[in-house]
Amino acid sequence: MIASLPVANLGGNNDKFLRRTSRGLNLEDLITKGLNDPKVSMREDAIEKIVRFGKAAVPLLIKALEKPNRLVRVCAMEVLRKIGKEADKAVPQLRELLKEPDYVIKSNAAYTVRRMGPRAKEAVPELIALIKDPDEIVRLHAIHSLGVIGPSAKEAESAFLLALGRASKLTEPRLVTAIETALRRIKE
Repeated sequence: MIASLPVANLGGNNDKFLRRTSRGLNLEDLITKGLNDPKVSMREDAIEKIVRFGKAAVPLLIKALEKPNRLVRVCAMEVLRKIGKEADKAVPQLRELLKEPDYVIKSNAAYTVRRMGPRAKEAVPELIALIKDPDEIVRLHAIHSLGVIGPSAKEAESAFLLALGRASKLTEPRLVTAIETALRRIKE
């Protein structure tokens, strides 16, 4: 099974993470230790190595999303984004993260859902709720995600129209453009 292969077998030019250990790390070690490393370069290296596992990494990344550590959850979402549509099994956990009070977690979760595309249609109710979030970045990621989900997010149309009525092209041009784009995409 690929998830139990030592990371050293995955190749790559950047082996800083492996040099810090006396033996190769398996996928679980990369997720639990690598995503929590205090050094940014080590976390980036761990992320790239985890991505190479692809879909096989998703079950352990789902567990990482449930951890209270914000850094680990944000890094796990970055890996899921890089894996893309193949990581759609994480959508139920991402839906829960869309309800978190922490704007960093919500915005990352919405952005990650967007990478799943139409496979993330079950997150539509949570994304619609985020259209009214006080944080502009959270709102933008939710709107873009709904647009990428496409016609399966048709129920967002009335929320988009309400938000469009409240938004001003002068004060919130990015928001207005995002809503107009998403409206076109859900009507396709």
